[in-house]
Amino acid sequence: MSQEKVDHHKTEKINRKKILKRQKRIKLLKRVIFTIIVLAIIAFLVWSVYDYLA
Repeated sequence: MSQEKVDHHKTEKINRKKILKRQKRIKLLKRVIFTIIVLAIIAFLVWSVYDYLA
């Protein structure tokens, strides 16, 4: 069991840069998707109000 933990730690240490790069990409992708959704909702609301007032 202890050797498994050591091996796991070593492989994690070797791949740390790769893991961090992937996490940053996922975080950026989540932000972009969230921003697109929010902008779509705002655009729909503005369009609805404009259509209602016109």
